[in-house]
Amino acid sequence: MSALTTTELEMFRGLGINQALLDKARVERVSDAEAREVCRLVGPGDLSGIVFPYYLPGNGDHAVYCRVRRDRPEVGEDGKPVAKYMAPANGPDLPRRLYYPPLGPAVVNDKNVPVVLVESEKASLALTAWAERTGQQHVTVAMGGCYGWSAGKDEKTGKKILHTDLLICRDRHTYILMDANSSTNENVQRARRELAAALREIGAQVQVLDLPPLPGVNGPDDFVGRHGDQALSDLFNDQRVGSAVLAQVEAFLRRFLVMTDAQFVAVTLWTAHTHAIEVCTYTPYLAITSAEKQSAKSQLLHALRYLVRRPWNCSGASAAVLFRKIAAVQPTLLLDEMDAILQGDKEMAQAIRGVLNAGNEADAVVSRCEGKGAAITAQDYSVFGAKALAGIGSLPETVRDRSIPIRMVRKPTSQKVAKLRKRLVQAEGHQLRERLTNWIGGQITRLREAFPVMPEELSDRQQDGAEILFAIAEAASGDWPARTRKALLELFRSVDAGDDSKRMRMLSDLRDIYNQFPLANTFSTADLLEKLKDIETSPWSDWSRGRGLTAKGLSDLLKPFGIFPGRHMDKGVRNSGYRRADLEDAWSRYLPSIPLIPQNNPATVAAVNVDAGAKTIFNPATDTQLPGLKSEVSANKDAGLTIVAGLNPELSPSTFENTFMAAAQIELTADRQIFYGEPPDLRPGRAGDVGMANDEDRKRRDRYRRRS
Repeated sequence: MSALTTTELEMFRGLGINQALLDKARVERVSDAEAREVCRLVGPGDLSGIVFPYYLPGNGDHAVYCRVRRDRPEVGEDGKPVAKYMAPANGPDLPRRLYYPPLGPAVVNDKNVPVVLVESEKASLALTAWAERTGQQHVTVAMGGCYGWSAGKDEKTGKKILHTDLLICRDRHTYILMDANSSTNENVQRARRELAAALREIGAQVQVLDLPPLPGVNGPDDFVGRHGDQALSDLFNDQRVGSAVLAQVEAFLRRFLVMTDAQFVAVTLWTAHTHAIEVCTYTPYLAITSAEKQSAKSQLLHALRYLVRRPWNCSGASAAVLFRKIAAVQPTLLLDEMDAILQGDKEMAQAIRGVLNAGNEADAVVSRCEGKGAAITAQDYSVFGAKALAGIGSLPETVRDRSIPIRMVRKPTSQKVAKLRKRLVQAEGHQLRERLTNWIGGQITRLREAFPVMPEELSDRQQDGAEILFAIAEAASGDWPARTRKALLELFRSVDAGDDSKRMRMLSDLRDIYNQFPLANTFSTADLLEKLKDIETSPWSDWSRGRGLTAKGLSDLLKPFGIFPGRHMDKGVRNSGYRRADLEDAWSRYLPSIPLIPQNNPATVAAVNVDAGAKTIFNPATDTQLPGLKSEVSANKDAGLTIVAGLNPELSPSTFENTFMAAAQIELTADRQIFYGEPPDLRPGRAGDVGMANDEDRKRRDRYRRRS
């Protein structure tokens, strides 16, 4: 091997990489023969070039891998170099590694020092030199390409596996800074999204940085070389602004309002999304409701007036003005007293309904006739835009379906908040609005191309509306992605978010009834009517002006789902009723995922206190619900729970064994006590005494444990 040439040293100096750092990293030249013999490269053509030795993180004693930047790579048909960088063939004796700069173990292993992931070794060294010059500390790891972070695929899930060299990112602030083509290359964008998701799974706080696509700039090494240290510092600082701005908006709202953490997070992100409305395909409405007056609904709209893009409180506007202003200005509509508006002037109520039913999707329009007499023409108005709606009670179903539910309650008299006075907060609010505008403006390209990972628990329409909020949270980074997921799941799963139309309520109540009796496949209509009327929180006992729900009323509610009563055997008697199998399709299509067994169901759950620890019996209806026990056990890991899983005696032997093994695996994973068989009576004769249902179940459990 030989020293770098004068031309090569000049190239590195142009990237801000000095001779001392190159010597420390042992960057040298190799001839074609040395590349083949020492570096173990294989391939046609001249393999001579600059070699980057790879050392173990924080340990520069001996090289464990290398890559060579070739002097004269072949040129493909597209005119671009082919195999510009080459590495030895991977194998058990020479596994592929990632490139770490020459830093000591104290820096590499310090969780307070951020990690920066780049594509090339030159970029790693350039950012290491920049950090030294600017008095910062970073561990800049080169991955060898946009997918270099992956160590293959998981055979079961098909997901890419994170390379073990990146496990240092666990519970650590990590930046992803790929080359400038990440703004246009779909493959690089996909690689970046998958990398961010894999890092978040190990607890990394991920921030994705966008390198500006400037002339002569390919990687961050070119960027710092051409535009200087301050430009790169500004790139990092600008990305940090997002998290700080959102935190300031949230703090502003918290001064004047009493809401839950989930509501503050959702309202903060919704506020930010009004400044990105130009790149939204869908916009979620903000449905601000309460049971009674004086619950701070108007206060929230007032606070939003200082923060959102182009606020418009349209109280008193005519229907004609409503369409034209939304189409011309695309304001953020802040509409108070929705309940009164919808019950007031018919023309205005109809106009509002038309705006709301179409206004959450970018391509939707509302058509109106314009002109007089023979000159009348049909005019399409775009009514797309951000909208916050406040009212007492419930909003129309079509509006709720498009909204983030913010259910306000009256604050206790003991809880104090600051007065929201225009003369005191206007300047601060407008300054925050300007900061939001500036930050979101710098993220427009990213937000337009963003494909955030959405929670599967949300419905398709909820995902459509929430996508922009997740994209903003990921752009802000820090703890915002995790807080966003938690907040939206909590709000969308709440009672206020649910479609409480009578048909949906009926499906939900029927599912609860059948879950309470997991062995029942059929209920007669008379039995179902009695059980429905016993549900205190549902309207069935007062249905039909207090006369109660009838068989025909039940049939009418279920008919739109294609569910009809039939003649079925029930306890040896043929009755008119409904089968579980006829309802399951509608449950899966229209209701959220099946919940855990209802905690207030005496038929399947019993609880006593033994040694001050809760002992709970679960009797799952099917083996598909057993995984729910695992999460239940994990959530209550320190609560002293004893889980008793009752098995359905109607399961076939093969299914029984699978169920048994799944439950046993839960026991091994969670280190909890799990008993099998039909739920026994809890006998308080001895502390901790919970009996087995029968000897056969005990034998099955013991056989499985011996095999394990």
